[in-house]
Amino acid sequence: MNGIEKKNVMNFRRSARAVIVLLAAGALAAPLSAGQVIMVPSADASTIALAMIKAKASDTVVVANGVYTGAVMVKADVVLRAQKQFQAVLDGGGKGAAVTLGGNATVCGFEIRNGAVGVSSSRPGNAIVKCRITGNLQSGVICVGDVPLIQDNLIVYNKGSGIQGWNLSSTSSTVNHNTIAYNQNNGIAVGGASNVVIEKNIIAFNQNAGVKAMDRVKTSQTGNDVYQNGASGNLPPDNFTADPKFTAPRDKLDFSLQADSPLKRLLANNEEIGARASY
Repeated sequence: MNGIEKKNVMNFRRSARAVIVLLAAGALAAPLSAGQVIMVPSADASTIALAMIKAKASDTVVVANGVYTGAVMVKADVVLRAQKQFQAVLDGGGKGAAVTLGGNATVCGFEIRNGAVGVSSSRPGNAIVKCRITGNLQSGVICVGDVPLIQDNLIVYNKGSGIQGWNLSSTSSTVNHNTIAYNQNNGIAVGGASNVVIEKNIIAFNQNAGVKAMDRVKTSQTGNDVYQNGASGNLPPDNFTADPKFTAPRDKLDFSLQADSPLKRLLANNEEIGARASY
């Protein structure tokens, strides 16, 4: 974590206390939460901001295909979900966090781009699921205090680290099944007094370390593929170093694995390493 990123962590830590923000959804095809469904755009909610004003705990806001510019603040205990994976785009407009989550908040299925940070999380119970987080001016995900569930995301081509965290702790949330690649700093950078479970991710082609753990950080790292990052470190046992053989990462942002990828044969039950995304 460089000096600029560490300063940004502390700034987000102070400002995030003023943010109220959504609940856990495992996948786009998963059942909606128990509350009301609010469509955007619709007669009731022409914008995501209006939908969040109307939403109550356990509601789901479903967003149609299109580009939505400006910061999104997700209300507590509400699910924000794209109608079709990667076809609804949350564009931060180059300022602040494109998406900010707080207490039991989930964002699912979006492309999240062009924020100073892609997603900011500092309250317990958050989840970031099946998103493509790319082209942000600093880190793709920044989290402070509590580890959100970070699962099945493509966190790629950001100008800072893929995931950046500080003083993280959790008894249940993990960073799992993500593809974290081609970021201009570290794949994952964690500092402070943190304890993080990192498993079954592809962490490849980042300009600095694959996983950078500083200060009093404890990590459990298993089943990850860590390949050709700019700075090498001691890779714990039960991890891998193999070319993932992405299908078309630069031209089409297609990070699916080619048929001959060695990662297809590493885990039991034909389970793939990295993001289980739809293309």
